[in-house]
Amino acid sequence: MARKIPFHRRVLPWLFTIIFLVFAPILVFYTAGYRWNPKKGMVEKNGTLILDSTPRGADIYLNGQTIDDKTPATLQNVAPGTYDIRLSKSGYHDWKKTLNIIQERVTFANEIILWPDENPTLALEEEAYDLFTNPDFDYVFGFRRANGDSYVFRIEKDALVEEKRVARQIDAERITWDRGGEKAIITGYTSNTAGQWLLSAEPLNLTELPEASYHFERSELVGMDETYRVNLNANGALSKQLHNEQIIDSYDDLVIKQLDAQDNLVLLMEPNAEQGLILPSGAWRFYTSENGEIILDDGDAWLRIDTRTNPFTTTRARADEIHALEIDRESYYLLELSNELYLWPPLLEPELLHRQSSPIINAGWHQDGLSIFYATDKQVTMMNLDNRDGRLQTKLAEFDQIKDVIAFEDTLYISAVKENKAGIWTLPLVKSSNLSPLSAVDGIISF
Repeated sequence: MARKIPFHRRVLPWLFTIIFLVFAPILVFYTAGYRWNPKKGMVEKNGTLILDSTPRGADIYLNGQTIDDKTPATLQNVAPGTYDIRLSKSGYHDWKKTLNIIQERVTFANEIILWPDENPTLALEEEAYDLFTNPDFDYVFGFRRANGDSYVFRIEKDALVEEKRVARQIDAERITWDRGGEKAIITGYTSNTAGQWLLSAEPLNLTELPEASYHFERSELVGMDETYRVNLNANGALSKQLHNEQIIDSYDDLVIKQLDAQDNLVLLMEPNAEQGLILPSGAWRFYTSENGEIILDDGDAWLRIDTRTNPFTTTRARADEIHALEIDRESYYLLELSNELYLWPPLLEPELLHRQSSPIINAGWHQDGLSIFYATDKQVTMMNLDNRDGRLQTKLAEFDQIKDVIAFEDTLYISAVKENKAGIWTLPLVKSSNLSPLSAVDGIISF
């Protein structure tokens, strides 16, 4: 008589088969990144969030809850949705942003800079104003007052290495550098009189220029008045040559002409060209020409012409000052206009970045090209240009009164008054930047 198979031995294989058929697909979907979303009441594939910061090792908070990982971190299988993300590290300002995680997509926030939370340091206890730096960030220049006299100075390697007494106080309105960053045209005022000066970086020298419209053709200073073309030769001597009375300005082979039958100015690609680009109404002059782009200015009006497109692409802007940054051989301009900041990218119209009720004292690029800084009369702020969830602004420092601010290497130099102390203050943008107080130099030369 055959033995009867026990019930559990007959049932278990079927039970295991059912369990396998139920859970195997779940396991496959789980490893593929699918999760149950209780908010939506459905199964959907998750996304990935990649976070990184400078410096690294920041704590990560998602929707207010800390997680075990620190930056850099790749968070996989994050349920789709909106997340309030915060990075926090001792000694630094927090970074905050709300980002959307999308299924089967990677969301990046991997170029985050955490700004040090430090107090400014008084580096030079003298009244200073009109700070500026050359494009290669080799030097800091500026004007300062001491004992009733005015000086132009140069800071290098965290020390005031050279300065010269100037006969009259110069209030700079615009600084235009040559390609090598060794010379600059300073446009500004002495008392109420407009003027232009040529600044030489090393050795430090300041020369008043005769009245004309000036620009650099690479490293050569060129000026145009109604009658003459003015050049500065290698020995530092100015020479004048008569020019065609129809020529308003020139830059290499480029020419701006006033034609008899044309009210508007005409831009010619070469002096004897028979055809040209009719410019909008205005007293346009050359500002620069680089990599196929021509920048013209007429006071606070700016015209950008890209000759690499057919037909040429022209965009216009208004700005009191412009700050250029070259990224992959393309120029991006930060524009200041009273109480507004704009970003002017290639081929596009300017985009408003920030508007406030009070005037902006100065603004500039951080060297990473992802952030800018600006100052009001009492506060210095960094702004990240990532416009997802709005551009994050971080207040770095407050002062009694700010006169100017610039970025030099990994430090902000701020001409300001704080706690009744006037001078140049430094504020590091990385923890490793520790500047010593600046010392005055001996043997000041008058000119």
